[in-house]
Amino acid sequence: MPRTITNPITREWLALIFLLALPFLIHAPGLLGFLSEDPIYSFLKFGPLPEDPVLPGFPGWLDPNSGATTQALGASAARQWLSGHVPWWDSYSGIGMPMAAEMQSSALFFPFVLLLALPNGLVLLKIAMQCLAGFAMYGLAREMRISFGARIVVSTLMECSGTFAWFSHGPIMPVPFLPMLVWGIMRCGGNRDAGRRWGWLLVALGIGGSIIAGFPETAFLDGLLALVIAIWRIGISRHGLPTALHIIGGGFLGVLLSAPAWVPFILLIRNAYLGQNSDIGTAHADVANAAMLLFPYLLGPPQFAFFVQANEAARALWWHTSAYCDFTLILAALVGLAGAVFSSRRTGSVAWRGLRVVLGLYLLMTGMKVFGIQPGQYLMDMIPGIRQTMTHIYIGPSWWFALSLLAGLAFDDTRTAAKAAVRHACVLTFVPLAVTSVLVVSGARSAIAELWTHGHHYHALVAWSFMWAVTTATLLLWGFWKSGKSGRVLVGMTLSVNSVVLFSVPLLCGVKPVRSDESALSALRHLTRLQRVLSLNALAPNYGAYYGIASINYTYLPVPRNFANEIAAHAISDGDPTQYIPAGLSRSMSDTPEYWQNIQTIPQLGSGQTLEWLRKQSVGFIVARNGTDVWRDRAASSIGPGSAVPVPLGTGTVRGQITLPAPGKDGKETTATIRKIGVSLGTYQGASRGRIEMSLCASDDCVTATGELDRANDNRLTWLDLSHPLTVSQTGERTLDVTIRGSQTDRPAALWMWPARQRQAEHIPFFAVDYNFNQPGLETIYSDPYVFIQTIPGAAPYFSAPGCIVKPTDRNALSADCPVGTTLVRHELYAEHWHATLNGASVPVGMTEDGLHQTVTLPPGKSAITFDYRPPGYRLLCTLFGLGLAGCAGWLMMERRRQRL
Repeated sequence: MPRTITNPITREWLALIFLLALPFLIHAPGLLGFLSEDPIYSFLKFGPLPEDPVLPGFPGWLDPNSGATTQALGASAARQWLSGHVPWWDSYSGIGMPMAAEMQSSALFFPFVLLLALPNGLVLLKIAMQCLAGFAMYGLAREMRISFGARIVVSTLMECSGTFAWFSHGPIMPVPFLPMLVWGIMRCGGNRDAGRRWGWLLVALGIGGSIIAGFPETAFLDGLLALVIAIWRIGISRHGLPTALHIIGGGFLGVLLSAPAWVPFILLIRNAYLGQNSDIGTAHADVANAAMLLFPYLLGPPQFAFFVQANEAARALWWHTSAYCDFTLILAALVGLAGAVFSSRRTGSVAWRGLRVVLGLYLLMTGMKVFGIQPGQYLMDMIPGIRQTMTHIYIGPSWWFALSLLAGLAFDDTRTAAKAAVRHACVLTFVPLAVTSVLVVSGARSAIAELWTHGHHYHALVAWSFMWAVTTATLLLWGFWKSGKSGRVLVGMTLSVNSVVLFSVPLLCGVKPVRSDESALSALRHLTRLQRVLSLNALAPNYGAYYGIASINYTYLPVPRNFANEIAAHAISDGDPTQYIPAGLSRSMSDTPEYWQNIQTIPQLGSGQTLEWLRKQSVGFIVARNGTDVWRDRAASSIGPGSAVPVPLGTGTVRGQITLPAPGKDGKETTATIRKIGVSLGTYQGASRGRIEMSLCASDDCVTATGELDRANDNRLTWLDLSHPLTVSQTGERTLDVTIRGSQTDRPAALWMWPARQRQAEHIPFFAVDYNFNQPGLETIYSDPYVFIQTIPGAAPYFSAPGCIVKPTDRNALSADCPVGTTLVRHELYAEHWHATLNGASVPVGMTEDGLHQTVTLPPGKSAITFDYRPPGYRLLCTLFGLGLAGCAGWLMMERRRQRL
């Protein structure tokens, strides 16, 4: 017979070694370079494209922010830490952004953020969070005096949570601190001073760590669960007041220690653009998301619908998911929850009955909020801040924690409770869960039917998902039914193996690593030393910061309002300045129905005008992937707010106009070559038949275009090729005349007529043209098989001071020699608390008239100027952080003195 390890110390160390090794073993294919999880290979695509993965989908991350925010900005923050600077500011994204105040980059998550400076840094950071979560869960289970086997099970579950499996960016960072915080709360409820020792410190680390980890939404929802548990713990404690004081004191210290993260964030959002997060209280998950919650790969691996080009409805489901929890885990948790009901003195008591009820109520109320069920949603919306939180997406970590703890308690019930109680719990939980599963899978039938047409991968995944769920649920129920030692082993192995297997499925979507285009990156690094680059389908947003290349492309939330207003007015088509990821210079390249709304609410802006604005932001270069048509634009009829009306398109002629936007204000003549013309039609879901004839005229030069109605798009732009290109010259705006009529219209179409922007009472047709234009002075200075780089002549220098000789050292320092006093303009985003020194003396930093860039007044003669940024509330956050450290040190000294006595 195999020997049993009875030494408790040896057993504990072996458990911790197992928990440390497990994440490394799971991620071994990626770490060894066989199937890489690194989003840089799937997302950046700057160089050769990787081979197709084994399974279509993303390898362990749903959101591209795993690359753009956590990897790109996090690596930049790590380099700043290693160079001896706190990463308060990012000069490489947009025209400069407050990095630490953005929080999602985890820039202040020291020392864990340093892992991002290493190869496979994002995977190593994920492994670190898994290990920390497993250790914290093990400590909590040990504090609760759960059996050794249950400790291993709940810790394994915590390391392989659905959040870790499907997210690799900000939401995973606070995950380990929930079990740590609850561990501290449980310890604070000890009956003696010795029993409460260190509990306050665990609470402080749990709260402080979850905040400074950098994802407020996960931290907030985790904190709600911890708060409920704390209230319950204080209520049942024999020493309620000391317990409350330890928890509150530890929480207060945690808030103080995390001040460097939350003080700049709060002060930034006072004057920042928050996008959809300003109020998303009505957002909730779909029934199909509930099916994904129970059967994780019923709709494929992460973002499977995007990879197989499924319809918009199937794709949208992935943006409303809170990772997964899995049928088998939920079943085990329900058995544990039911144990609080079916146990009695006669059938055998169960541990932590009150805690089970608390966890069950939390799951019920938040579940009603997530799926929009009243009155739960209404009651949850009364909690301050909940309407600004994407609960339906970021509730996953707290759900997994609650379910894992309940599953661990159910595991122990097979040891302490009577068989009858456990069997009753199994029967009365399996039946409603099975019925619910049938209903939610039925609700996802349209998505399943859509994906069913997209290849053999999906057929196998659906079959495997159901077979695996049935197999693991059967083994779990059999283990609970048997109870005893063999039953416990079966339950524990089923839960652990199930979590590892489900966690590992997305890893099959990994790709073989490929080298980035190092020569192009090196060229950009040299060129953008004191200018910026605009990337079109090449360098992904925020990856400029990753490579040390100043790029106007970015994705940030929140965004300083002065920059948000400017870029929305000059460069972004949909009015969402939380990101700038252009496919071309034009703001109007979409054909979707939302195109009309953009034209209505945002006046047209030509590529030449966007280019002019970019020049003012010191953007001197364009990098584009080969095949990108950079100098392409669109213009459309000038429609205003209001609803469209359909007018039958008969054989009569309907006239309209299109104004080509001015190419810029430099006065140079450019030419526009028009090859396509578009029109907004309604075809009654494709039922229209016949022909349409269009004419486009510039002065006396007219070109025609014809098309068949059976090929027209319904309620979207229909594009027709002109019989030959129409070339027009322009130095300013240029008006084109358009006519359209139907012919041979057996089943005619409807022409959508919109209110004119200038004359709301008049309705006009919506016409558009797609054209190429020339830009004088352009030069291609680099080209390789993947990308090309072009100059943008006339871009503003990063530092400018009229009449002065300016010699920059880097982006934060320069020397100037001025014959007379003047104003230095630094083309970096103006923000409060930028500081400058001039010849060693502090001077104020002003802003340009548009409120966008920084200025410093220079005296005559030679000057040495340096710039430095400290976030708003810097003195306050330093004071609070210092008080937190002092409070921890003082409390530790008091505990040591009490221990000696």
